[in-house]
Amino acid sequence: MKKIILFLLLMIASLSYSQNKDTKEIAFYALKKDKLIGLTKEGKEVIFLNYTNIGYFSEGLAEVRKNGKSGVINKEGKQIVPCIYEGISVFSEELAVVQKNGRDGIINKEGKEIVPCVYDRISDFSGGSAIVVKNWEYGLINKEGKEIVPCTYDRINDFSEGLAVVEENGKYGVINKEGKQIVPCIYDSIESFSEGFAAVMKREEYGSKYGVINKDGKEIVPCTYYWINSFSRGFAIVEENGKQGYINNEGKEVIPCTYDRISSFSEEFAIIEENDKQGIINKEGKEIIPCVYDQISDFSEGLAIVKKNEKFGVINTEGKEIVPCIYDYWIRDFSEGLAIVQKNEKFGVINKEGKEIIPYNYNWIYDFSEGLAIVIKNEKYGIINKDGKEIIPCVYDGISNLSKEIVLVAKNEKVGIFNKEGKEIIPCIYDGIVEFIP
Repeated sequence: MKKIILFLLLMIASLSYSQNKDTKEIAFYALKKDKLIGLTKEGKEVIFLNYTNIGYFSEGLAEVRKNGKSGVINKEGKQIVPCIYEGISVFSEELAVVQKNGRDGIINKEGKEIVPCVYDRISDFSGGSAIVVKNWEYGLINKEGKEIVPCTYDRINDFSEGLAVVEENGKYGVINKEGKQIVPCIYDSIESFSEGFAAVMKREEYGSKYGVINKDGKEIVPCTYYWINSFSRGFAIVEENGKQGYINNEGKEVIPCTYDRISSFSEEFAIIEENDKQGIINKEGKEIIPCVYDQISDFSEGLAIVKKNEKFGVINTEGKEIVPCIYDYWIRDFSEGLAIVQKNEKFGVINKEGKEIIPYNYNWIYDFSEGLAIVIKNEKYGIINKDGKEIIPCVYDGISNLSKEIVLVAKNEKVGIFNKEGKEIIPCIYDGIVEFIP
């Protein structure tokens, strides 16, 4: 797989630009003998470019490199931005960060500089704003380049649920996307907002104490707990006197702090731990499975992986062992009704009833996605379906998913493309291929 990653990074682009009626049908760019070639979805070569690198397409545009500088081309290979920048990010919300003389600015999809290269750093746009840094102080700009928050903060974290944590003189507060301060900088720590709430911390003489605020900055839980986790599915883990429990989004302690450890809820269940053994509770705090296992995974598709006496098995939400603990290797979470298991150093596949449906023939099996899984046998890669049929035989040096419809294959240090029915679309004759994404 390392070779595939290398090939994807080796994309090349253009000194000469030739266009014909097929350029609008370009689906891929491929590298071959130091030329970047535009290919149709049938693999027909339609344009030839001569840049020294190309990045991934985003919003119909890609960064290209020439003579150590970056520019931008569109799907047809037309130069949108000349190669004058030291670097260009992928486009996000129709804007991209560019760098010149070690400073960041912003361009739009026509190549116009919306923000000159005067900032030390600019983040990608998200929700219409971007974080900027000047002289090591943080602010916010909008899509017109206007500073909606001047660069006065010691730090601004990424926005979450429309709010961002800010730091000023060692204390933390919260601002919204208009730059209005919702929570003054009075806390010693604030976590990102999750489900409308954020954990906050205040240092005291004998340690730190945690509480919870809502989006209006109101403390719904005062700073009295030793620790509080982020909210998930309406609950947050709290810790007091070395024991853990749960509070709900009204700040009420609904499961008392009696467990050594407790996990976030997954599919209505949470893992509990007592005396180094694990069990399961539901949202009412009822013990569904007592603490008898060495390890339990989160539930996935109604099933969880368990470990007992160094062997692995599977339980359902009622605590019944539908697969006994007989497997040597950690069974991966169920995906599309199937799980990968290991026995005698080989991998196979079981279904939700614990039936072995694919024999233990492979050195490795990746998780199933849309009915297919990449497999390795004798250091060669292939693809199988849910029946265990090899759609693509194990003869390739590497395979990587490009999209829902196609995969990239590597053989003898060249790459090509197959569809997911196993048909060869582009033979393995190129040094690298990148897919066009609108």
